[in-house]
Amino acid sequence: MTGRLHDRILLITGAAKGIGAAAARMCVAEGAIVYLADIDAAAGQTLAQSLGENAHFLSLDVTAAADWDAACAAIADRHGRLDALVNNAAHMVIADLAQTDLESWRHVQAVNVEGALLGCQTCLPLLKHSDHGSIVNMSSTTTRLGLPPMLAYTASKAALLSLTKTLAVDFRYQGLTIRVNAILPGRINTPMLQMTERLMSGVDLETDPKVEELMAEMHIGHPEDIARAIVYLASTESAYVNGTEFVVDNATTLG
Repeated sequence: MTGRLHDRILLITGAAKGIGAAAARMCVAEGAIVYLADIDAAAGQTLAQSLGENAHFLSLDVTAAADWDAACAAIADRHGRLDALVNNAAHMVIADLAQTDLESWRHVQAVNVEGALLGCQTCLPLLKHSDHGSIVNMSSTTTRLGLPPMLAYTASKAALLSLTKTLAVDFRYQGLTIRVNAILPGRINTPMLQMTERLMSGVDLETDPKVEELMAEMHIGHPEDIARAIVYLASTESAYVNGTEFVVDNATTLG
């Protein structure tokens, strides 16, 4: 690796698996000090330990304001600043309009939208101490598609995209050197997609011996494809990139 994130302090939510885990690995390899936040303490601690002294695990439920306060306090005590916040934690239910109950709808919004909002609010004082602060919100290409079985998820990712653009403009008006961008992944081989494919198509991307062939046929990417975009947006290379929709989907939403 090239040290593109040398000495930058990052907090990544949903970091125990999938895109978050791939991003944690790549960011540490690029020289960052990474705080891996997740509700899965066992997986998160194991991954952090495997990445060495520049990786630290934080137990964090993104819907709990107290957890965010504790996470930011820990980072403030050690570093006094945060250079990049990656709001990656997400929840999804497979349900169309008739099947969606209010409780599950609210939980999806709580994790995917309110969790990111809490993160932005709580981490803002630390981000203000960075010369080049960056917030990366994980939206989705589902915001550009009509996907009835993912009603709550798609709506939440659209709300997150709107939050991204609004904060980007707000921070610029305030004269803050904090950029806010959204990544819109296409279909990426993560535990979430694996669950979706098993339920909706019967395809098992986790155990099928021909998984790479299946992924090519179904235009499915790897978590590392999104991790590379995270590295770019968290680095100073993207200093003039603000309020963008960073689509990473191999043109699948174009046709």
